[in-house]
Parts: sequence; C-alpha cells; structure tokens
Amino acid sequence: MALYGEATEEIRVEVDADALASLGLTPGAVANRIAQADAKVPAGKVRGSASDYLVELAGEIDGLARIRNIPLRTAATGQAVRVGDVAAVLRTEQMPAAALAYVNGRRAVLVGAKTEDDRQVDVWADAARAEIEEMKAELPGGLYLELLFDQSRYTAQRLTEVAVNMAVGVALVIAVLFVSMGWRSALIVGAMLPLTSLMSLTILEKLGMTIHQMSVTGLIVALGLLVDAAIVTTDEVRQRLQAGVPAQAAVGGAVRRLALPLLASTVTTVLAFVPMMVLPGPPGDFVGAIAVSVIVMLVCSLLLALTVTPAIAGLALSDGREGQAWWQSGIRSKTAGRLFDASLAAALNWPRLAMLCAAAPAVVAFLSFPTLRPQFFPEVDRDQFHVQVELADGSAIEQTRDAAIAADKVLNRVEGITQVQWVVGRSAPAFYYNMLNNRDNDALFAEALVTTVSPEATARIIPELQRTLDTALPQARVLVRGLKQGPPVDAPLELRLVGPDLEVLRALGEEARVRMAGVDSVIHSRTVLAGGAAKLLFDLDEDKVRLAGLSLNDVAGQLKGFSEGALGGSLVEGAEELPVRVRLSGPERAAADKLAALQIVPPGAQQLAAANPGIPLLALGGLRLEPSDSPIARRNGERVNTVQGFLAHGVLPDMALSEFQQVLAKDPIELPPGYRIEWGGEGDAREETIRNLMSVMGLVVVATVATVVLTFNSWRLSGVVLVVAGLSMGLSLLPLEVFSYAFGIQALIGVIGAIGVSINAAIIIVTALQEDRAASRGDRDAIRGVVMRSSRHIISTTITTFGGFLPLILAGAGSGRRSLFRLLVVCCCLRLSRFTLCRLPSACLQGGSRGPELCRCRRRARRWRRSDRSGLNRTRCLQRREAPGLEQWMPGPGVGIRLCGALSWRLCDFRVEQSRCKADTRSAQADSRSPGVCARAKAEKVSELYRRGRA
Repeated sequence: MALYGEATEEIRVEVDADALASLGLTPGAVANRIAQADAKVPAGKVRGSASDYLVELAGEIDGLARIRNIPLRTAATGQAVRVGDVAAVLRTEQMPAAALAYVNGRRAVLVGAKTEDDRQVDVWADAARAEIEEMKAELPGGLYLELLFDQSRYTAQRLTEVAVNMAVGVALVIAVLFVSMGWRSALIVGAMLPLTSLMSLTILEKLGMTIHQMSVTGLIVALGLLVDAAIVTTDEVRQRLQAGVPAQAAVGGAVRRLALPLLASTVTTVLAFVPMMVLPGPPGDFVGAIAVSVIVMLVCSLLLALTVTPAIAGLALSDGREGQAWWQSGIRSKTAGRLFDASLAAALNWPRLAMLCAAAPAVVAFLSFPTLRPQFFPEVDRDQFHVQVELADGSAIEQTRDAAIAADKVLNRVEGITQVQWVVGRSAPAFYYNMLNNRDNDALFAEALVTTVSPEATARIIPELQRTLDTALPQARVLVRGLKQGPPVDAPLELRLVGPDLEVLRALGEEARVRMAGVDSVIHSRTVLAGGAAKLLFDLDEDKVRLAGLSLNDVAGQLKGFSEGALGGSLVEGAEELPVRVRLSGPERAAADKLAALQIVPPGAQQLAAANPGIPLLALGGLRLEPSDSPIARRNGERVNTVQGFLAHGVLPDMALSEFQQVLAKDPIELPPGYRIEWGGEGDAREETIRNLMSVMGLVVVATVATVVLTFNSWRLSGVVLVVAGLSMGLSLLPLEVFSYAFGIQALIGVIGAIGVSINAAIIIVTALQEDRAASRGDRDAIRGVVMRSSRHIISTTITTFGGFLPLILAGAGSGRRSLFRLLVVCCCLRLSRFTLCRLPSACLQGGSRGPELCRCRRRARRWRRSDRSGLNRTRCLQRREAPGLEQWMPGPGVGIRLCGALSWRLCDFRVEQSRCKADTRSAQADSRSPGVCARAKAEKVSELYRRGRA
C-alpha cells in the first residue's frame, strides 16, 4: 500500500535571522537547544528492597507552548531569551510538499493498494469495498471517501468476455462435430472439452499459476487444438467398428495406430510454444501464461485421447445402431467428395505442379514479409489513459501544481472524460502492469490518470487532447499516452550516445535532439544529459573565511540551516511523532537577495554578540548564478547520453525510427573517435525480446526435427513434414499482408499455433500413408484412399479450430489488434487443410515414399522415352527388368505396371484389367471378403504380361 499526496505535519520554528545573529546563534544551535530540552530519555531507576522506581525528567515537548518557553540564552542577571522571543512557533504542513494529489480539481490523498499474489482479486475487492463503506460512516464532516479505481471491475469484465467466448467456442465446436461426425461422436468429443479444461485448471493451480485474462485466453487458444486428438481417435475407432472389428480390438488397434502420431504431433506443438513459455520480463508476463496454458491443455488432451476417449467411443459406437441419417453419422456430400477426389487425383498426377501451387502463396508471403508494418507490442483497448506534464529544470513544485491545475481545467471540458486524478511531484499509482513508477520526489513532474466513458472514446480523445494541451501549456512538455503491451520503456524512440567526455556527449546529444525534433511524427524530444537547473554559487574567499574562524563547511551548514532548516526534538501525539524544524520564514527563504544578506555567525559570537552581531555573507566572497551539472547516466559501466523522442498517437515506433534513420543518413552526426551510437526505446525492447526467443530456438528446432525423424524413421518423410511446417509459416504471414495488419507478438503466437496445427495434420496423414503397404509403395489409388479416409477428421479438426477462434474474432471485430492472431491461425488452418489433404500426398509421392527402385525406373523411363525413335528402347527396358526386381514391389503391382507399362504398347490393356480389379475390390469389401483375391489376380496378370514382354 502507498499514499500519494499525503500532507506531512511538522512543528515549524520560523526564526528571525537578524535576531539570531544578535544572540550569536544559528538555526542549528537553536535546534540543538530544543532537542536538549526535550527530555524523552529515561533518567535511571531506583532499585529498593521492596520495589523499583523509574526516574524521568519532566519537560518533554508536549505542545507549542513548551517549545516557545525553551530558553536560548540566559544573562548574568537571570534574564532569559526564549524561543518565542526570536521565532514564531506553529504547527503546519511541511512545505514545500514532497507530493500533491488532486481529484477532479480538489485536494486529496490517494491510497493505492494491491493484493498479494495468492489472493483472488474479486473476493479481496469485495472485502475492501465493505471496509470503505464502514469508514464512510465514521468520517468527520468535510471529509469524503470515494473509490476511484477498482481493478476487479476490469478483471471481471475481461474474464466474463473470455468465458463467454469460451462457451460460444465450445458450442460451435460441438455443432461442427454434430454436422460432420454425427451426434454420438460430437458428444464423445464434446465431453473431452470440460474434462480437459478441469484437468488443466487443476494442474495450473498446482503449478502456482493464477487464473487471469492471459491464462484463460491460453485455454481458448488451445480450445481449437485440443479437440484434434479426440476427433482423430473417435473417427479411427468408428472406422474400425464399421469394418466389423470387435469393440475391444477396435479400441486397442486405434490406440496402437495413433499413439505415436498423436504423441509426436503433441510434442512438436508443445515445443513450438516453449520459447514463449520461458520468455523473461514483461513480454513473458504477457504471453508466458498463454504458452503455459496451451502446453498444459495439449498434454491433458493427449492423455485423455489415448485413454478415456477411445474407451467411451468403443462403448458408445459399438452397438451398431448408428444410422445413415446426417445427424447420426454426419453429412456426406457425394459432390464434394467427387470434387475433392478429382483434385487429389490431379495433384497426384502432376505432383510438381501441385507442390508449386501450394508453395506459391507461402513464397509470396515470405517475399512480402519485409513490407509488413512492425508493431511487436500492441496497444490496449481500455477506457483509461494517462497524461504526463514536465516543466523545465529548476521549477518549483508550486509551478508544477499550477500547470497541472491548468491542464485539469482543459481535461474537464473534454466530452467523454468522467474522472481525472492528478499526482504532482511523483509518479501516479500504476494501474497497468508496465507503467513506470520512477519519478519520486520530482518537483518538475505531474501525472494524471484519466477515465473515459469507453475505449472508443479514449482512442478519439488522445490525439486531439495532445494538440490542445500543447497549446494551453507552452511552458511544459505534455504527453498524452495510452496503454500498450510489452516491457516498460521511457520513450518509444531512443538514441544512445556512448563516450567518455560529458561535454562532448552533451553537445552530440543536442545535435541528435534537433534532428529528432525534425521528424514529423515526433511531438516532443529531450536529452537526459542536458544543462541542469540554475544554482546560486557563493564564491567565497577562503582566506577571509579562515580569518573569521570558520571553514567552508561551517558556512555551508549555516546556509542550509537557514534555507532547509535544522531538526531538533519532536512532539509525540499518540502514535504520531511530529518533528520540530528550525528555519527562516517562507518569504525570506524564497528570495536570493535575502539569502545573500544573511549574517554568518563565527565561533564565540555569543560573547561578542552585542559588539559583533555577525559577518555578512557577501563580505566573505561573491555570488553568481550558473547551471548545475546534470546527473551522469551510465549504461554497462559507460557514460551515455540518451536522446528520447515521443510520438504522436497511432504512429508505430519502427516507422518513426525508420524516418529518423533516414534523417541521420542525409545529415549524419560526426562522431569523434571513441564515441558510438546505440538504439533504445521500443526497438531495443523488441530486439531483446527476439533475442530471448531465439536463445532457445536452436534447442527447440533440434528437438522438433528429432521428434519427427523418430516418428517416421525416414529423413525424406521428415523433410516433407518440416517443409509443410515452413509453408504453414508463410501461409500464416499471408493474412497480415492481405488485411494490412502489423507484425508483432500476437502475430508470432498465431504463426507458432499454425505451425503446430500443420505438423499435427501432416503427421497423421503421413503415418497413415506409411502404414498402408500399397500407399507406401507409391500406389496412387491407395494414396487417394488413405487421404480420403483421413479427410473426415482433418476437415473436422480444421473447422473446429475455426469454430474455437470465431467468437474471439467476432469479439475483436471492432479492434483489429485483439483478433489479429486468431484471424492468422484461422486463415492458415483453412489454407493448410487443403494443402495437407491435396498437396502433401503429392510431396510424399515426389519425395520418395514409393521406394528407390521405382524412382530409378521412372527416371530411366523418362530418359528412354525422350530418346526413343524406333521403339527399340521399349523392348530393351522390358528385357532389362527381371522377375525378382518386379517382385520387390509386387504388393503394389498396379503402380509398377502403370509406370513401367508406359514403356511398351503391349501393356496398354492392363488399365482395363486394373479398373476391373477396382470393381472386384469394392465388391469384396462390400461382402466383407478379403481384398487379397484381387491382389492375387493382379499379380497373376502382371506375371503373364511380364512373360509376354520377355518373349
């Protein structure tokens, strides 16, 4: 808890300088007499045989009359000069005050309080409001108690919005699953949502994380991701049950089939969020909770998907009562299926063209990335902003107070402002996590906390108010600032000049400040190392000072006693202790000529007071006015002068930095040897955040690659999946360019989420292709069949991801910053689903999933076909092929004969046989017979054609 603007009481003894000099006394001597007369110390103890007695002296300071009656000097005749004879004793407020506070133009005391980390803010706020109501009834007349700011209101509002968004997202996910998979599957997957959420919240509580806006937002971000595993598991169990597999075997087979792919996809997604989880500082406070929440929910969803989900699916779907109506088994569109199958066939027939079409948008996005507007930390939509007023060095706090009152009158005339709180002399209470609170005991500074009717009113008021206050207060530097995410920075645009000499740094800083002020977007600029406040310098003749029996420290002590005062004794009232200060009166302290005319009292002046009342200060030397030295700023042990620029509302710091760098390029600053320029502000904070992210990125990339390679046991397939992840990154960046969004920390979250989604889908499909023997050998029909079977849950997971983010997009429709990374993930997911289903099989076919022998055969066939003129090469090709070579890929003979059969016109009739074989396969599957009959027929046909070709 902290108090702002509290009036500090003291007992002030305002002495007359001439009267003290006539007595040969100084303010310090008077303070010592008062302290010696304040008998608050024990005087011992009488210890008897029967009892003990404490010994004390009467005469402690118990009121103003006691201070006035303290003797300062006693003559030989017994006549005494007392404090009341040479000074006025009064009880008053300490002036000048260290800080002042005003609320809506009235003097006030602000009490800032915050909860401990383990407290629930709404419960604590309810108790605080109850205490406030009780105190109101006990206040004396003329005092008012008012609650000005309550963070729990904002917390409750934000959490309510997040909870509503989460509920809508869950409803949309279940609705999508109901349409795509039927009501039973929808209920199975929907039941995993509350189970995963409750399990995650329990783990988060055990980890010591508080439930706040960012952690719950992380739960919503994970909402569209956590259903993937449940959908895939449910769909796999249902497919096995529909094929006639017993429930127990279907559940066991589905878990064995999906355990490794789901584990790999979860691990890769978790690894994608690890850099944000370990991000330090305020950026980590902003996104770290999101990352932790996503990771915990993904791990919980994996555990449930491999245990609870298949068990419930096997129990609920095993009775065989699932009908063919759309609400029982989901919508099946034959037209959409035929179109998708045709596009998939085209992608397999022309794999290179398909991959080129898939990669083109990502390449365009990567090429357009340098043109994106950078804004790493977004602004905050809130019905609050703050105003900072700073006067020139040497200004008194009374001048700062007058400037704040003038600004307050301007604020009260603005429509849409409901409340204004000013703190003069120090920083105002911080109502946002990254607000700086570093201006204590600063008489030049005043800050106002302003509340408006709505966030929209805040955005409307700030730019116009900045222009109005600049006009109304030309003697001050006024900054009207909104709230932003990210680490706290003194100024959005900073240039640091580093070097050894202060005067050179001061001159270079002024040159840089003038150039910075020339940038259109910069409204105010300043240098940290500038000329200090004006000071009175007494240039005393040390010989004269010594002749007077004084030292320079003696003179300085007497001057300080007259101006700032000397403390001696105290008045105790209950639990409060008021100090006694001896000094000159206010008007005499405020005038430089009065201070210069003071009488300096030499040693032994009490005996010679009548003949020599004191020595005039100017008799010991001269007086001049000059600027004081500014504080020396250091960074990493080096002297530095920081040039700060403050920007107009809505201007991105990186854009202003680019403009300033262009100005310096046209008119550079000539740096002497040993001096250099560094950049600070929000740009430096962004670079530091990126460095912190990249510090663990190497380990994350290695772990991701290792996970994918161990999953497939193939470098080629791992390369395919990693290429998919890279393309998804490009597809994530494409919406930024299309919708003119800036690239920042939220966009980075969207990119990471999209990478996790893409790797998840790619792993599921590639592992399915691997497990199908014909597809793994390159059979295009088998590949199409695998992808068609996987399309249902891939499309379902894509649409549910969209449904999970849709309420957040709609909630942020009025603010692009809020919905940026959700829109990013949604656009990437929609584009990625088509790439995964249509282009990924083409990449696998082109990348080597069909075996090296088939690849060599196809390359040789192309060379011979291009050079064949007489048809001899076709016969030569068939003669080179031996039966064992063909039998190596006989499990998928259709692919081998279709590829190599093009080398000989004598094998053209195989396609007719192949179409018959497909029909036989469908009939065999419909009759629940093994399709091995068709495979044997195909093998016999291949052998016959092979023998015919050799003959």
